[in-house]
Amino acid sequence: ALATSKHVMGTSALAAMSINCAIFNILAAFSSPLCTGTLALAARECGRLERKKAIEYNTTTNRSEASGNYKNDVALGQVLLNGLFVSTVLGIIGSAVFFITGDALMLRVFGSNPSDTASRLAAVTYLKIRSLSLPMVLMNFVVTGFSLGIQNVKIPVLSILLSALTNILGDYILVSKCGM
Repeated sequence: ALATSKHVMGTSALAAMSINCAIFNILAAFSSPLCTGTLALAARECGRLERKKAIEYNTTTNRSEASGNYKNDVALGQVLLNGLFVSTVLGIIGSAVFFITGDALMLRVFGSNPSDTASRLAAVTYLKIRSLSLPMVLMNFVVTGFSLGIQNVKIPVLSILLSALTNILGDYILVSKCGM
């Protein structure tokens, strides 16, 4: 695959892509607490609601009166909204930082060769395009953590499937149609 990509993309584009993969792998590692934290908060809230449901069930004479649905719980919804707010703000700030400091980031942090302008410009362009997805990536971490916290595995699976299909379609359009 590398040989095929090298002939299609060229060495400058491959160098740009590899630097960007390193940046986004580091970013994913630092962003994973959004998923883990949201999962823990959602699971704790579900546990609180399950205890409440059990107490209602044990103290009521008519068992059908006990509420069994926590999907409309305000505190549980607040966990999701807070996570989405934080991830959106962090994503927008991260995107802005990449747009503003892209060239300096490539030169100083990742050791891009100053004389290799083609690779550096390709890397900066790719970083700016890829950083546009940052708010959605971080929001996806939150939604995945929340879904797992409420024991719903369908949403993360569908999210991964949708992301993969979007990536395939985007690759096809950007590479074969736009020549990127």
